[in-house]
Amino acid sequence: MVKIEIARNILVDGNHCEPGDVVEVSEGIALELIANRRAVPYEEKQKTNRAVGLDTSTAEPIVKRTRKKK
Repeated sequence: MVKIEIARNILVDGNHCEPGDVVEVSEGIALELIANRRAVPYEEKQKTNRAVGLDTSTAEPIVKRTRKKK
């Protein structure tokens, strides 16, 4: 079984799929859909930890919003 990301509206194994959906199909169906430009191979996006190496001692002080006085 192969995961693919759908590029166009299409029926896959009797299920309606819209662009951006990720489905798992057999390798033969996946190759056919990719060849016909109806789908692209799915690649999982790796999450990165943006807080690694964060040093608050050199960061600017936090500025909070204040309410306007009437």
